[in-house]
Amino acid sequence: MLDPEAAARSSGSDSVGGHTERSEDAGSSSDQQEWNEGPGPLLRRKNEGGRAEIERPSVENDNLLLSRYADPKSVVLRSSTSNANDADDGVLHRRTNCQIIYVLGVEGSIHHGFMPVIKSLAERQLDPLTGTQYHVVKGHDDLRAAIFQSSACSREEKDEGPCVKGDLLMSDPGFVLATLDKICPNPTEVWRKHVIIEGNSFPSGREKEKYLVTRQRDWPGMTPEQISTSETALNHPTNLYKFFDSFSPYADVRFVVLHRPYLEMIASHPNFDGGPEKHSVVISGFIILLSRFLMSHMYSPAWYGGAPLWTIVCADRLTSKSFQNENQLSESRERVLGYLANFLGWPESSCPECFDEWVESTKKLSPLERLGEEATGKLLDHARLLESIWPPRRLEDGLPQQQCGLL
Repeated sequence: MLDPEAAARSSGSDSVGGHTERSEDAGSSSDQQEWNEGPGPLLRRKNEGGRAEIERPSVENDNLLLSRYADPKSVVLRSSTSNANDADDGVLHRRTNCQIIYVLGVEGSIHHGFMPVIKSLAERQLDPLTGTQYHVVKGHDDLRAAIFQSSACSREEKDEGPCVKGDLLMSDPGFVLATLDKICPNPTEVWRKHVIIEGNSFPSGREKEKYLVTRQRDWPGMTPEQISTSETALNHPTNLYKFFDSFSPYADVRFVVLHRPYLEMIASHPNFDGGPEKHSVVISGFIILLSRFLMSHMYSPAWYGGAPLWTIVCADRLTSKSFQNENQLSESRERVLGYLANFLGWPESSCPECFDEWVESTKKLSPLERLGEEATGKLLDHARLLESIWPPRRLEDGLPQQQCGLL
């Protein structure tokens, strides 16, 4: 599997921070590339090999990077494998009984509330052919060891700086297949659907031992664009490009994107990163990073069915404060569960117990009251720069429950 840097080298472009540096006239040859209209203000593009990279402008014009990112040429489609040989290898070893779901979102996107919901929904599923119940694991230790690679470096090595000793693990098909043997036993021995749910946020936590690349103290002093293209952010808590390229040929990898209104998201951890304004800068950087990944990974390759790779869940469509009565809330939640089951290919969407562990926020003060007027004003300025970037949108997500608002 090629990682983003290798893909950039193979296309003859210079790579910066895992993304591709191109001149203004790059992509002008009609026989080299195909342009297709994509969701919202963005366009997506395939290159000749079905592979694509993320373009970014020169770092010398860093103050213009956010506005340039809104340019349609800034995000292009990218398939999960680099060539037909990789595709053949994936088909040969593909586990039809293995589904890996990453609940994807920035810090403060109510992962703690949503993870029990999707786990409960998965546990209600019965295979329509065999009648066996899905085997569901939330946070599988072996998958986490593979994608977060926490044991690859010692604490002393991490203290000295970003540790890259485990960088090649996910690039090794033998290592990936060995991991799959642990999380999804070979269906030729015992056929049972295995669903692995992961949900560590971006960024994630402050524990030095938990991730190969840990949360960095210099992020609050950078611009959001600088964060989004930095090697440390691209590899924290995992490298999404390497994770998808490594595991998607062998398992059904899907993403459920969580979105929460921006001010509520920042107000949930106002003391992280040195205060709400600096925390907002860090979150904005990871929002750009996630958006670029999602916009370049819209569909699975044709040989795996060409299905959508992600859908979105709007947090305010699940909370009682958004509705006038219990019936409206229940109807909204049922519809969310319905489109999630359909997206994930699960036969059952009815789940009366799915929200049994859901806990509504006990905070009575609004984000404005908690953060203060001055800080809120600066956070709103940050949010305005993200209006064409987040939340991500796709044409298939047409239900009212899927129309998230940034604020």
